[in-house]
Amino acid sequence: MSRVTNYPATQIISVQLKRKEKSKDDENKNVAGSCEEKSGQPTEMESVGGSVAVNEEKSRRQIAAAAVKSDMRKVLAMLRQDLTEVENGLKQNMCDETEVRKVKKLIELAENKLEKLPERAPSPEEQAIMSINMLI
Repeated sequence: MSRVTNYPATQIISVQLKRKEKSKDDENKNVAGSCEEKSGQPTEMESVGGSVAVNEEKSRRQIAAAAVKSDMRKVLAMLRQDLTEVENGLKQNMCDETEVRKVKKLIELAENKLEKLPERAPSPEEQAIMSINMLI
């Protein structure tokens, strides 16, 4: 079985589980210390691999679409979550330092734009543009 998990701007690709089925020959063998023999259940082996990456273009579109501070705060919250994920990915060898630098640069860009945005409710048009850019 293979699962792919998508996050807003990052991806963890491919987690695979392989199940060892218990055969009739295995049932007849008495293997001391075997998990299968102790539990009576098939043994599961898990291999995890993949990578974590940031969709930089999508994040830049979201930053550009933010017309008011509340929208930019939402984008910043997602970018900070992305930073946490890529930092964890770096520790697990699922990405390199380049991904971390990308997210930090995007956060800096968003924070700079936040200072210039008005503190008001977005217009219906601004809301629609932001919604579209959050979805694609």
